[in-house]
Amino acid sequence: MGMKALQNVTGCYFGLQLLEQSLNQNTEVAHYISSAAIFQYSIIRYAKPFTNSEFEGKSFIYPTKHLLKTEGFSSDTHDHLIRLRNTLIAHDDHDELESKMLTLGAHFHSQTTDEIVAVIAHTMLANKCISHLANRDHLKLLLVHTEATLLGIKTKLDIDLTVQKELAVEYPAINLEHAKYIKQYGSPILGEVMSLPDISSDEWLNANEPKFTVHENGYVYEKSIYKIDFDLPTIVKSASGEVLGNFQALKNENKLS
Repeated sequence: MGMKALQNVTGCYFGLQLLEQSLNQNTEVAHYISSAAIFQYSIIRYAKPFTNSEFEGKSFIYPTKHLLKTEGFSSDTHDHLIRLRNTLIAHDDHDELESKMLTLGAHFHSQTTDEIVAVIAHTMLANKCISHLANRDHLKLLLVHTEATLLGIKTKLDIDLTVQKELAVEYPAINLEHAKYIKQYGSPILGEVMSLPDISSDEWLNANEPKFTVHENGYVYEKSIYKIDFDLPTIVKSASGEVLGNFQALKNENKLS
């Protein structure tokens, strides 16, 4: 859930940055349709983690409790963006933005009876749909909020992954028993310095794409990878002191691609 939140809010932030660049250059992003598309794409991407999603038969929403502690995060702006997505972007709610109808006609009253004769000249219908941001100031507010949201999500993700790593180290047998996927990249040779393989291309990281009855294989998917490296012991020993292996020193480096 944290990874999906990170990828989607990153997409929102990149979209808002693209709009900011176009404003700084005093040009529209090619066309008003492009400006609207990028803006609405950004809001939809932001809202994805904070609307119901399904996993193994259960509904999940990314929690915002820890985000409230992040400087720059605005609960009012957050609620506004979710409302915007729900009422005017993913949907077009009449209660939020009503469509209008106006009829031009004339009524003729009989001078001798109570009869009224109506003549209709024409009827006009009008509707508004949200398009894009109106000014640079509002864009800056959204950028500050989205950047803070990203920081809060990343901080929480790092904490969760660190706790998971510590539990896996403390209870290795239980971790192996409940792992959904295990692959052996080789066996350590006692006395040799071990180096870590590159797992970025491992098939497990490539999720199976949905099989649609119509338009199968008709879509391109955006893939994102986040990596956190942990400090490794130079020498790996058992509880009894037996030397089991040793690692090359690795630097901590967190990356999102």
